[in-house]
Amino acid sequence: MTTPIILYHYNASPYAWKVRKALGIKGLAWQSVKTPVTLPKPDLVRMTGGYRGVPVMQLGADIFIDSGLIMAELEARWPEPTLYPNGNSGLPQGLAFWTANWFTTCFQLLAAKIGDKFPDDFKADRKAMFPTIDIDALAAGAEPFGAKGAQAAAEFRAHAALVNEQLADGRDFLQGPRPSRADIEAGFPLVFVGHVMGDLAWLIKGLDRLAPWFERLEALGEGDRADLPAEDAQRTAAEAMPAETGFDADDPVDIAPGTSVVVKATDANRGEVAGEIVGLGVARMSVRRQAEGVGDVVVHFPRAGFRLHAG
Repeated sequence: MTTPIILYHYNASPYAWKVRKALGIKGLAWQSVKTPVTLPKPDLVRMTGGYRGVPVMQLGADIFIDSGLIMAELEARWPEPTLYPNGNSGLPQGLAFWTANWFTTCFQLLAAKIGDKFPDDFKADRKAMFPTIDIDALAAGAEPFGAKGAQAAAEFRAHAALVNEQLADGRDFLQGPRPSRADIEAGFPLVFVGHVMGDLAWLIKGLDRLAPWFERLEALGEGDRADLPAEDAQRTAAEAMPAETGFDADDPVDIAPGTSVVVKATDANRGEVAGEIVGLGVARMSVRRQAEGVGDVVVHFPRAGFRLHAG
């Protein structure tokens, strides 16, 4: 029996949009467990052990954290249609770190433009998650993003111009005639600002290749989606066994299999996960833990952007 793809997410999440777009490119069926935009997120945290960010993918009793790792797992298990049609996979994955910087600019722009309209619970939640971004100061027009985010808007356009330049030869997508993960990574900042503000035209004025490219990307859809109650997802995990994981004895982090560890993201306060390290490699690390009412699950994290320490 095929293991169902279960995605914990909410519709407005730009990071979850990345995974949904990958599912669309691959034409995959998947099951949707909706999570709240702000804490508490009991169904999600029960499965992850403390990580509160989305998207999170569940395959049986294996839990995958971070959109990049999720897309890598989708590519490994369902290689066609591929997210890397010209065979180049490293650079599109690396683009995620560029667009994460662009995402910060987007958040600053939105806070400057409409931060005074953010609901109090949302503002408090995001302040806790991104303590280095002062939403109130941005909304009040503090420098260097005064004049309602003019500086952030200028930075946004500088990033967007790079995408526009890549399309200068008339190609349909960033790496050629077929969509790839490069398009997903470059598209999600536009999704973030466009969906929240409802209008991108003023930001991409003069960048004439962006809108047609983005329309082609959106037209790819998000796969075959079906809603799933959280309790059904938990039952699926309870009836499954986590997959075997590998352990690299030469890993720079000198830690033995079975050691108690804590893992957390380096870029934001998305919560931490405690358990036993059961997998460690160049690209990912895996932690086994007990999920309440479910049993053993293994939570998988990317190495880049996450750190572990003995717990």
